[in-house]
Amino acid sequence: MNVYYVMAIWVGMALLAAFVSIRIGISVALVEIVVGAVFANIPGIKEHVQQTDYTTLLAGLGSVLLTFLAGAEIDPVSLRKHWKASLSLA
Repeated sequence: MNVYYVMAIWVGMALLAAFVSIRIGISVALVEIVVGAVFANIPGIKEHVQQTDYTTLLAGLGSVLLTFLAGAEIDPVSLRKHWKASLSLA
């Protein structure tokens, strides 16, 4: 199967998730999970949406980026106030 065809489907699903998340006003990551679960259960889609080495790499990079973005949303004032608890959890 053509790598570009598979990547076009993956990018199309991500684009769909981005449009839906903007429309309903929730996190893109949550909508991407739902879109992935919905597309995974469509009969006949498994022949077109394959997990390749490239998509595994993108999934790893995405998880690191998502973790970074979640950490960037921490309130600095709250972090200074509760630094002991934050440090013990980290």
